[in-house]
Amino acid sequence: MQFEPNNNMPHFTIPGVMPSLNEYLAACNRNPHIGAKMKREHTNIACLCIRSGLKRWNTKDKIILHYHIYEPNMKRDHDNVLSTTCKYVQDALIKTGVIENDGWKNIENFTHDWFVDKINPRTEVWIEVLSK
Repeated sequence: MQFEPNNNMPHFTIPGVMPSLNEYLAACNRNPHIGAKMKREHTNIACLCIRSGLKRWNTKDKIILHYHIYEPNMKRDHDNVLSTTCKYVQDALIKTGVIENDGWKNIENFTHDWFVDKINPRTEVWIEVLSK
């Protein structure tokens, strides 16, 4: 079942494609510093997009993250893209102060839906706040 976003929900968009797990591992195998730089750069890009989309919004409540991933084509495996996307986004959510941590006490779950958009590849993240 596909998640239907509600425009009243906090959300943000990261333009372009995030590197896949295979690309990240290849960078780490070339040189651990290159892999670390890749992670840092994409986490920082996510931070900028979070601040642009959410402004100073934050929560202490448990959340569900809904990822809508728009790839330019169907070449990359879902699991390779999703693993790094989740890592970079969730680290950025902590770094920007949107959430305190990305553990079980803070993130209940996440969903992911896939689309193809050759012209405008991107990742949209919708935050569902669970009431206490």
